[in-house]
Amino acid sequence: MSTRGSVAWRLTDGSTLGIYNHNCSQPTVLGRAVHTEARKLSLAGLVAKLKQHQQRSDAEELYDPFQDPLSMEWVYVVEPNRDLIEVWASAPWTPELVATHQVSSPVPYRRGYTYVHVHIADIPVSIEPDWVDIEQRGKAFRT
Repeated sequence: MSTRGSVAWRLTDGSTLGIYNHNCSQPTVLGRAVHTEARKLSLAGLVAKLKQHQQRSDAEELYDPFQDPLSMEWVYVVEPNRDLIEVWASAPWTPELVATHQVSSPVPYRRGYTYVHVHIADIPVSIEPDWVDIEQRGKAFRT
């Protein structure tokens, strides 16, 4: 089964624009790759590389990853101004979750289900995090 995700950057109005990743988007794979690329290019360099997709013919791949938390299981927001990468995981919405965690706007789906993205971690580029721990924290919300 595919683990979908997105690597995104924040726009000046606070929204995000990201590139879709169809498979292996969990922190131990895509999160680690994004972090490695940010260390190589810098966060601003990584955002510049991501923005190059806007000039390509397949620019329809760019979208706000927070608009579909059911399908978009992992989101990595590259934040050069804050010198970090935000990690978000999708989860079913509950009042308790909203009261205890930073979450994205809820998105209702069929049969009364509502999903959100939960903020899991802020990762500084200078530190190699425990990717397994981050992945487990995100998965805990899906069970």
